Amino acid sequence: MSFLKRTWLFSRKVSLQTVGGPATIQALESALEPLAVARNRYEAYREFLRMDPEANNAVNRLALLVQFAYQGPFVHAEKQFSENERRLQQLAVEACDEFDFRGRFFYIARHLLRDGDEAFVVHFDDGIRQIQPLPISKLTILESIDQIQNVGVTIQKANFYVLNEGVADKQQIFPQNESQVVCHISLDNYAEEVRDLKNRLTFGIWSESPLECLRSRILWKQAILITDILWRYRNVPREVHELDVSMYTPEKFAGATFEARLDSCNTAIQTYLKNYATQVARKKVDQGYVITKGTRIYYTEPTRVAYTSPNEVVEQINESIREGLGWHKAGRATYATELVAASYVVLLPDLLAYKIKRALLELLRQHLRKKFNIPEDELKKLDMRLSLVLDILRGELVRQIAILAAAGTHTLDELRELLGDEPITDEQVKRLVQIASRGRQGQSVQTILDILATAERQVEPSEHLTPESRRERQVT
Repeated sequence: MSFLKRTWLFSRKVSLQTVGGPATIQALESALEPLAVARNRYEAYREFLRMDPEANNAVNRLALLVQFAYQGPFVHAEKQFSENERRLQQLAVEACDEFDFRGRFFYIARHLLRDGDEAFVVHFDDGIRQIQPLPISKLTILESIDQIQNVGVTIQKANFYVLNEGVADKQQIFPQNESQVVCHISLDNYAEEVRDLKNRLTFGIWSESPLECLRSRILWKQAILITDILWRYRNVPREVHELDVSMYTPEKFAGATFEARLDSCNTAIQTYLKNYATQVARKKVDQGYVITKGTRIYYTEPTRVAYTSPNEVVEQINESIREGLGWHKAGRATYATELVAASYVVLLPDLLAYKIKRALLELLRQHLRKKFNIPEDELKKLDMRLSLVLDILRGELVRQIAILAAAGTHTLDELRELLGDEPITDEQVKRLVQIASRGRQGQSVQTILDILATAERQVEPSEHLTPESRRERQVT
């Protein structure tokens, strides 16, 4: 425990021990230095993603799934859109494009996966004037203003958000007035005890980052990489220049005692070797050496190498990092296994998309209410469509809907709801009738059961099978 406290400090800066070595090792030390001097856990999480490509890619992919889920705003309408509903739909789409809601789905999801929380201040005038993100690594939450710099209290209500608490010239408190709204999205802060940046105990305020459980694995992986680099650097063939220094003897140097003459002799030898090394260092690799007789140059190599390659261990750590964040490798099992794995992958992005949708939808409604005086009964019809279906799930969902349609147990609106679509309007009904009529006149139209009968389904692993490998898979 004491070792962890000494090696993982966030309250003060820690200087790295400099290891002499080639530029590769020095560059690696430089890359790890931000982690060693991280002032709090959020700065450490940020460095984790910068140094570990597997963790960074897993977080980015999940955030991209959340962004993919956002399908834009829409209005719940009856069988026919009214003029007010059409206007509301148009204004909502324009506002979402203006404030880049699609991009915000990505970066909010990324911050939730990295830090567990995301907060930003929305400035209102006649509608939204500015959306100002707050750096989570410098943010604290208090119940009252008099709790600033009071580290002995427990926080249970999020009333005030303080940026740079205790820094006189940089401290800011939000909300400052009624024209500001702080939007705080938390991954899972329900009944959670978490220490804030001032080491105060908070309850139901902050979430724990998903990266916290991966800290040991990320550091373990970096330690393996550093050790591997050091080992390979020390086990490369070395060029040895063996010089004849027999001409330097203590008797040839002045001194009152033998020890004094010996020191003068050693100093002369060191000067000679240093001058020789300086001249050799100036040589390029394709140049020969001009040396005195008696100088011997040869290469020495490791006589016994028993070091195990770390590739397998690193790959196991990478796999645990990916799966720790809810990601998995695709194309490694049967169709059924991939279907189950893909279903699990979308659960976390679906949760994130729902949390982000609730926050941004409320901001959108406030914007339209303040800027265009949209009535409350119309704003209640406004919603955001989320559709988080991977390709492997989409095909299975379409097959299920086709079976339900053929069985006649569900209405068309219910089937559309399973796909994430709104109930069909009168205009769409007319259009479908026209398409069906043209198909009956000249084109051959497949029935639903025909489509099911001819649909392809993968039942074996997605890898190349030869006659020999297929024979090995047969069970006798």
